[in-house]
Amino acid sequence: MKRRRRLQQPLGGLAQRVKGLWEQFRQKKVGLDRRNELIAETHSLLKSHYKEMSAKHDCSRIVQAILKNGTAQMRRDIWLELSGDVLALSKDEYAHPVLAKLLRYGGAPAKEGVRLAFRGHAVRAMTHARAAVVLEEGLQRGWSQRGAFELLREAMGHEHRHQAKAEAAGGSASAASSGGVDKGATSAIEVLASIPEEEREAASRRACRAMAKIVAVQSDKKLLGLQMSQRLLDQCLQVAEPAVARSLLPSCRDAMLALLSSREGGRAACVLAGLGSAKDRKVMARAVSEHMQEVATHD
Repeated sequence: MKRRRRLQQPLGGLAQRVKGLWEQFRQKKVGLDRRNELIAETHSLLKSHYKEMSAKHDCSRIVQAILKNGTAQMRRDIWLELSGDVLALSKDEYAHPVLAKLLRYGGAPAKEGVRLAFRGHAVRAMTHARAAVVLEEGLQRGWSQRGAFELLREAMGHEHRHQAKAEAAGGSASAASSGGVDKGATSAIEVLASIPEEEREAASRRACRAMAKIVAVQSDKKLLGLQMSQRLLDQCLQVAEPAVARSLLPSCRDAMLALLSSREGGRAACVLAGLGSAKDRKVMARAVSEHMQEVATHD
């Protein structure tokens, strides 16, 4: 009965067929030539159905396996089918790992295409539990430092547009195939430096409040373990006034162990510890007290 219901679903028969092929080529004892034949057959069946299959709980892993073990042409075919729905797929429970694998194994056009799809929507993605994982994969493996910061700076609110205008005026709006921009800011300090001096102080306060608000949401959703969130926190603290920085202590002090997993997070943790009260530092110390050896030897 259960199998019959699955077959009656849209693409149910196709799903059952490709799962049978996947069960064969995923086995370690299968030879390389035979595995490639099975992957090619699976790809031919899934072609023109990758978007629907990526969002199915029992087929998402098959698409991920093809991205990992398939040819460059197969990865290009998959990207062409997914390219129009990146934002929706990034928020889907089963499709967002497919985009993460695409950023890991896909070519430069796919990586850059995913980055461009997030333009103007990065703030919502940063605070979405699944889309944030896709951004994290792009930050670590898919995009250059400038390309990643172009998305991260959207957290500064309207103030990031000053830098975008400065880049456009300087002829640097075209993105390189590696996922970066020709010229542009790589820190909040550089973004604020592009703002006229008479407006800079007020703009800095607005940008800090905007970033602090996003960091607080990320903390509530347990996302401070992501390097993307830690980089945003670090950028916020570099330009924030002490009062704004202290407002982040209740959100971040319990996540001290997670912050120490990256250089940016560790720097932010030091700043917060310096600004906090004795009670705040006690909470921070308690969060890492049972993991001191791990922290001391973390590279």
